[in-house]
Amino acid sequence: EDFPLWDGGGVPEDLEQAILTLERAGKIQSYYDLVTHTYEHKFGGYPSFCQSGVDPGEGFEFVFQISSDAKINLNVVDSGSLMFWKHNETGEWALYYDFY
Repeated sequence: EDFPLWDGGGVPEDLEQAILTLERAGKIQSYYDLVTHTYEHKFGGYPSFCQSGVDPGEGFEFVFQISSDAKINLNVVDSGSLMFWKHNETGEWALYYDFY
């Protein structure tokens, strides 16, 4: 399943417990053996990084993310990302940006 990487937060409690159980049993070494977060371009699902408290409002769905990418020589302000949502009834767009 697709989960956001929250600023200062984690994954859902049940997933966290399942990962800890696997770690304690020695089946995996860490969370990153199972889950990766991409800071590259993304369509649908959750943005790869979610700043705490950012909510474009009721009815908005995440559509896509554009992130800084050295491979294509793209820099969004200062190694940042642009995230776009669209309201499913009005068609209004919302933009959130994150950079250092």
